[in-house]
Formats: sequence, structure tokens, C-alpha cells
Amino acid sequence: MAYEKAGHTGRPWDTSAKNALTEFARLRSQVTETNERGAQIIATNCEAAVKAGCDDPLIAYLHTRFVLDQTNTPKIFADAFLKNAQDIQQSTYPSIRKFYVSLRAVQQIYYTFGTNADSQEIQAAGGRLLEYLMGALNDKTTPPGEVYEACLEGLNAYQGDKNLYEQFYNRIEKPLFENWPDESESWLLKGKAHIEMAWHDRGFSYADKVSEEGWEGFEKHLKTAEEALNQAWTLNPKDLRIANTMLVLELGQGKGRDRMELWFKRAMALDPNSYETCDQKRYYLEPKWYGSDEDMLAFGWECTESTNWGGKVPLVLLDAHEAIQRHLDKSDQDNYWTRPEVWSDIQMAFEKFFQLNPDATSWYHNYAWYAYHCGQWRKLNELIPKLGPVNYSYFGGKAEFDKMVSLAREHAGETNAEINTTLIEIYRLNTKIDAKVHEGKQTENDFADLLQQCDTLLAKHKDEKTDEVAQILFAKASLYLQVFDNAQKGRELILQLKQDFPETKLGRNADKILALIERQEEVKKINHALAEGIQFPEFNEKDTAGKPLSIANYKGKVVLVDFWATWCGPCVAELPNVQATYQKHHAQGFEIIGVSLDADQQKFESFIKQKNMTWRQYFDGQAWNNKLAIKYGIESIPATFLLDGEGKIIAKDLRGEELEQAVAKALAKK
Repeated sequence: MAYEKAGHTGRPWDTSAKNALTEFARLRSQVTETNERGAQIIATNCEAAVKAGCDDPLIAYLHTRFVLDQTNTPKIFADAFLKNAQDIQQSTYPSIRKFYVSLRAVQQIYYTFGTNADSQEIQAAGGRLLEYLMGALNDKTTPPGEVYEACLEGLNAYQGDKNLYEQFYNRIEKPLFENWPDESESWLLKGKAHIEMAWHDRGFSYADKVSEEGWEGFEKHLKTAEEALNQAWTLNPKDLRIANTMLVLELGQGKGRDRMELWFKRAMALDPNSYETCDQKRYYLEPKWYGSDEDMLAFGWECTESTNWGGKVPLVLLDAHEAIQRHLDKSDQDNYWTRPEVWSDIQMAFEKFFQLNPDATSWYHNYAWYAYHCGQWRKLNELIPKLGPVNYSYFGGKAEFDKMVSLAREHAGETNAEINTTLIEIYRLNTKIDAKVHEGKQTENDFADLLQQCDTLLAKHKDEKTDEVAQILFAKASLYLQVFDNAQKGRELILQLKQDFPETKLGRNADKILALIERQEEVKKINHALAEGIQFPEFNEKDTAGKPLSIANYKGKVVLVDFWATWCGPCVAELPNVQATYQKHHAQGFEIIGVSLDADQQKFESFIKQKNMTWRQYFDGQAWNNKLAIKYGIESIPATFLLDGEGKIIAKDLRGEELEQAVAKALAKK
């Protein structure tokens, strides 16, 4: 043990000192150093050693970390860590120990003073950080895991500075791979470092603000990271950290959700209790990345309902709600916590968490915080006595905590309105359906679990002929109609809805829904018939000037029939491409017939005049009931048909350059 060689041993304190150091070493061998029981063992033995006269610098450092009263100011902690760093620099402890103690001092000084940190203090605490680390890297007897952790922490200290970060990594890479070339952790560190450097190059602004050089650097570093992480996984496919870092890599590369799911499953197979893995997937599913609010909530429920996952995993559902609330308008943020479905989720997550972790009593603080903000006074009054020693800072200080307790007492006799569990069940069902649709799932097999859930809920509430229960059957019918493209099954379910729930709103509207289904089926038949090479069905109408308008009027011309509207964003976005093609090829025989699905004639006429749309238009003011839109089965716009000189369909729904190229090709064949 290094302690015995450092020259600060003494019979009165040796046993306590060794107990503290042994427990600290045990904690450092784990993924986290936050084991409460282990921390208490270290604190008790450190305090005993110091009281017995121990002046060992490493024990003094542990005493600062684990014994010094947390109510002390950050400045007191900074001074204590600084003294620890100065003392251990004069000792014979290994470089790796000097590195860690000096690193903590630098971190605390920056935490305390920020950009106003005294440069002399920083120099005194961490001026030799890299020197100490290089000493450990050049010592082949240093355990690879110790090397990895030290290098990672050293890099993290410079995370906010692009140049210093890269300089630090470039210094440590050579000795790292010279001494540990076949260790997976060397390659893992390289992967992590290049992911960080990729984001340094890209920057953290919106994608459209990133420079060309930024994208090049981003992609280059991510490719290097991918190669390093693949090598790490080849060397050790049982290292959870590698799989988790692959999830971070996929966030940047965005190669597809299937890839994310692959690494997620690999990680959870290694540790079914990995909160970090689950939270990384939840983050991936945020709307700003590759998912939606529905995706996050559906995954959060999976984390809470799973019988295979444990630990903190159920609390991922709370993180999903935090993310949703955080991105709402400020006026809606406070009200979010008062929603009954939100409180239902919070209760479900915490009850499952405490079922799995009955000794995690410190988490009652978190539960109490949510109960307070959700206005759940009965639950809050249940939780307050369970808090034990209160961490006032968690609640914003003792005054805020006292305010919370006072309000809880004031409302002690009140009971919250009972939550409509059926509505919650329907809300979760519909959210899960939306999440799978967003994911791109399309088959009955993809939705087998949710179809079964529909049947289970219908059986559970079979005697309740209410609007809420009718929604469950309607959700199932909608899947068949809108996702599986199975109109026959959809019709059967709507007829069942009409029969089983005749007094509900949906039951009374069943005939209208059936009529809409028939209309949609006709539209699909029309669309299917309007294939390339088919003669475009003729029409005889009048344009906005009252002149006859038909396809026959354009014989020998290449014609674009364009269904659009002024309120249609994609139509307006595509208009410059349509105009450019018209201006380029009109003289050669290219024409356009516009069919407007507008209802406001004044707005329509003003728009075409302002945009100089000189081609002829059909307008009847009926919006989606537009006569020609119905005739040609138009379900969405913009919708276009390119016709040759004989009125046959050349292509459908062309955009941008494809439109211009197709028009040029068609004119060349005339």
C-alpha cells in the first residue's frame, strides 16, 4: 500500500487510515463513488485517524471530501483542497495520487470562483497536472482502469476549452497506446475524446448555423471515434461503457434508430439496471434529435413497467416529463405539473422505484418536490416525515422548505380530485400508438402489443358504455384504417362501435365515419388509377377569367396540373421551382394549370397577382371539397401531374430539379 511508503504511518491511527483507504479503493473500483454506506465508512475512519494525530496528505484529502461539513462555504472547501494539493506534492505518493488530489483542487477553485479564480492558486493546485498524469502513463505497472479514469478526468477538466482539450489529448495519446495498445479502455478513451472534439468543431448552435469547416471536422472526428469504439468493442464486448458511448456516437452521426436500438439492447443485456443507458436513449428520443414527446413518454412507461429492468431505471419517466416541461412556453411550464396524467406518471415511477430500492430513502426528497409542485398535499404530508435529515439546498434553502411544509399543513384536510383512471389509460394507449407511428411502424405485428392492450382495456371496461371506453375501440379502428390500410377491418370495428356504444358521441357519429371511409376508399381507387402512362381524365370547367378550361385545350403541349393553396406551406415553398421551370420552358411549349384549394377568393387573387403566377387557374372556393380535387382523389397538397402532348401522365408529384429535368426531357421528345 502506498500509504505505508509515504512516511506518515503511526500506530495510533494506522488501522483507521488503512480502513479508510481500503474502502476508498473499493469504491473507486466501482462505476460510481456515490455509495452512501462506503462514504460513511471512509468518513468515520478518516475522522478517527485525524483525531489520533494522522498527518498523511491522502488521509487529509479524504477528510476534506468525506468529513468536512457540507454547510461550509465553497471558499472553505477550495482552501482545504488547495492545501491538500500542496501537501501531497511534497510527498512520495505515486504520481497518479498526486494527480487526483491536484485535480480536485482545480475543480473546486473553478467551482468557487469561476472565471475570477486566482491564477496563482490554480497554478499551485494544478500546474503540474499533466506532469503527474504523464508520470502515471509512463509507468506500465499502473492498472489500465486507473489510467483510463485519470485520463478521462483530466480531459473533462478542459472540456470547455477546444484548444486545451485537444492539446491535452494529443499529449497523452502516444504513451497511452505505446503502453496499453491492446486494452479496450485505451480505444474507449480515444472514442470519447474524438466525440468531444467533433462537437467542439461543430459547435452547439442550430444545424443551419454550422460552417462547412465545422461539419467537416465534426464528421472527421466522429469517423475516428467510430473506428476506435468498434476496436474497443472487439477487444471487450462486455464493457457497458463502450455500448453507452456508441449511443452517444449515434446521436451525432444519426445513422438511424435501428442502430441506436442495437446498442441500447447490447448495453441493457450487460446491465439491466443501467439508468445511464436508458437516459441516453430517452435523450436520443427528444424532439430536437430523432424522436418526439410521445416517443419519450412511451419509453418512460416502458422503463417503469418493465419486469426486467431495475435500479433507477423507472425514474427515466420523470426525466421525460422534465424534458417536455422544460421546452414549453414559460406561461405553460408551471401548469404542466398540475395535469392529472403527469401526476399519475410521477406516482407510478416513484412507487416502482421504491419497490425496487426500499433503502434509497434520500429519494423521498425528490418525491416530495414533485408532490409539492403537483399540488398533491396528501402525498406531500405523507412524505415529509420520511425525509429524515433534510437536505435544505435541494428545496432551495431552509426558508423554501419551511414554506413547503407550511403549505402542506394548511392543505392537510384537503383531498385532491380523484384521477379518472380510464382517461389515463386511453391517454397512454394513444401516446404509445403515436410513438410507434412516428417510429415508422406499419404492420399489425408491429402493433401487436397495443392491439392486445386495446382488447384488454375493452374487456376490463365491458360494462361501461361511456365516451371514454368508446375511444379505446375507436383507437383500434383508426389503426386499421390509417396505419394498416385495412378498410374492411376498420369498417367492422366502426360498426361494432355503433352497435356497442350507441349513446356515445362516437357511436352517434359512426355513420359519418363510415361514409368518410367509403369516400377515402374511392379516393384511393382514383389515385391508383392515375398511374404513369395512363390518359389523364378530361374535365370541362371555366378558369378564373370565365374562359373554358380543359386538357383538350392544351393538345401538343407539356402540361403540369398543379393542386395547391395559398395556406399550404410546402406549396408556397415549391412555388419558386415551379416558376423557374415555367419561365425557362414556357416558350418551348410548357404550360401549367393551377387548381386552387383556397376558400378565400380575395386572398387567392391577391396572392397570384403578388407572385406573378400568370398561368391559368381553377378556383371554386370549396377548399377540400373542390370539384376537381374530389374528381382526382387529392388527399394532400401540393399534388402535381405532368402530362405529355397527348394528355398522358408522365410523372406525379415532382419537386425542384426533378420537375425541371422531367419537363426538359418531355419537351425534347415532342
